[in-house]
Amino acid sequence: MAHPMGASAVVLGGAMAVWIGGVALPATAATPAVPTPSALHAVDLDFVLHAAEGGAAEVALGKMAASKATDDNIQQFADQMAKDHSMANKELAGIASAKGTTPSDEPGPAAVAVQEALDALAADGFDTEYMTQQVAAHSLTLALFETCAASCIDPEIKGFAAKHVPIVQDHLKQAQDLLAKANDQAKAE
Repeated sequence: MAHPMGASAVVLGGAMAVWIGGVALPATAATPAVPTPSALHAVDLDFVLHAAEGGAAEVALGKMAASKATDDNIQQFADQMAKDHSMANKELAGIASAKGTTPSDEPGPAAVAVQEALDALAADGFDTEYMTQQVAAHSLTLALFETCAASCIDPEIKGFAAKHVPIVQDHLKQAQDLLAKANDQAKAE
């Protein structure tokens, strides 16, 4: 199924399916529920709802991974994800509120399924699976933000997306590097 913003799937932020250890975990809803009426154009509202839900998921996963990861660098990355996404969520909520929308500050069903699957992993498999998920999530989040930066209607929403594209790119690069390191360590063991 195609994502309304153009991505083929969205991990954690409006996911159709999320891959954990080769298993697809379906989302129970393709689009987050609209909690309040909004003056935003549909494309802007879709972005706000998906970005907020995905950001909330990153905070929850980051907090869990900061305590569960065995690699110090992955723990630091996870802690940074929780902090960065908390700040971005607060900024987006402020913009959305001024536009008459109150996005959810809770992870969606797909994110909860991912968190449960990651939490159930043994310590020796957690780091690689978490970083695999982070590469997938940030790849799709980047597509979501780039699409909004190019196509959203509201200038503040569009500006928010454009401002955060480089941050998401940085998170993706860090996740890719840490995944490569985790894979190398797993092969060496």
